[in-house]
Amino acid sequence: GDFSNETSFYRLTTRYDWKVNSSQKFFTSFALGKDALFFQINDQYLDVDSNNYTLRGEYSIKEKSWHHYFGVDYSLEDYVTKVNLPFYNQNNGGVQNPFSIGEDRKATIDGTFYELGIYSRHNYRSSESSPWVFTPGLRVETFSMTERDKSRLETLLFQPRYAMKYYLNDFEFLKLASGIYFQVPEEYQANTATGNPNLKPPTANHLSIGWEKDFRKGSSNGFKLSTEIFYKDLNDLVNSSFDLVQRNGSINFENYANETTGEVFGGEVYLEYKNDAWAINTAYTISRSNRTQNSKTILSQFDQTHNLNIVTSYKYKRWTFSTRFRFVTGSLYTPIVGSVFDSDNDVYIPVRGNYFSERNKDFIQLDVRVDHKWIFKNWILSAYLDVQNATNRQNVEGLDYNYDYTDSEVDSVPIIPTFGLKGEF
Repeated sequence: GDFSNETSFYRLTTRYDWKVNSSQKFFTSFALGKDALFFQINDQYLDVDSNNYTLRGEYSIKEKSWHHYFGVDYSLEDYVTKVNLPFYNQNNGGVQNPFSIGEDRKATIDGTFYELGIYSRHNYRSSESSPWVFTPGLRVETFSMTERDKSRLETLLFQPRYAMKYYLNDFEFLKLASGIYFQVPEEYQANTATGNPNLKPPTANHLSIGWEKDFRKGSSNGFKLSTEIFYKDLNDLVNSSFDLVQRNGSINFENYANETTGEVFGGEVYLEYKNDAWAINTAYTISRSNRTQNSKTILSQFDQTHNLNIVTSYKYKRWTFSTRFRFVTGSLYTPIVGSVFDSDNDVYIPVRGNYFSERNKDFIQLDVRVDHKWIFKNWILSAYLDVQNATNRQNVEGLDYNYDYTDSEVDSVPIIPTFGLKGEF
């Protein structure tokens, strides 16, 4: 049958900075753009056309012991979406059913979504010699996409945040940070056709404690080490729901609900080394991420036990040679334990095992890059050769199944060489 897919976008961004005086600064940034997405398979389609506007501004003032920041974030999306696609239960363990068995939903959805945030942040240090630095803050936010059965005043989200440092000496300190964070759901989860316009925004309570030391002690050469442990308590996460609810005077599927909670905990170590020629940055994270729904707790789809990144670069005259090595615990997936033949649609429907109960092989990738600069009187020309997955290792990005789910093959990224030029004037 017919198939087509097109994606395009553009952004134009402007920024204005104003240094009022030695203690006061202000900046504002405005961006506008357009997103277009078109997908069609036979008579089924998704056509999205949206105009996007963002505005951000921040004013800061420095006093004797305080440094205050006051700001605003605003984004607006004016969109028209035309859709005629099957609707699936998203609670499927990451394995979609065949395209032809979903219930078709045809609709034209248009509207305007906005996100508005107002924030303040305040650094306090009683004196230059004081070992204590306190940073309280508050962000107040509202999303027009969520809880549309309430007034905007009722949907104000108060997000207090707090950070603290204690300096053991000029180059070593302990740190603590905590705060509440909200996030807007995906558009398809909150629209009136395929979603639930009365969803709440998911929330996360963060806490982290760490230690940092700069062994260079003012020099540009040497080591810098940072360690941290963290915990996140997640609430009102979005999950699929086939409950029936009354909406706009009629009975409809709820589609999505805020019935899932979760937690994430772990630790991170970051080590940096620099000298005149070499720069080495190493970050290692160990973590666990759980999700709980209907009193059942499982690993999150995105759980990664180990995540190691090592980035190195070596500069010689106008040449730069760099590498990136990554090791990540294999992603979780849901095993297929069989299939059932659907004679009405002439397709097989997968039978899933325990959701996200098995892991793919560990992800290992080495990237290499070479840069060179030519410096002229009024401009600089740079050229680079970047090779991703230089060893051409087969890393599992996903599984493609045959028609009856009796066999599968691995989706993986091959070796990808890229050559580029950049001019700076």
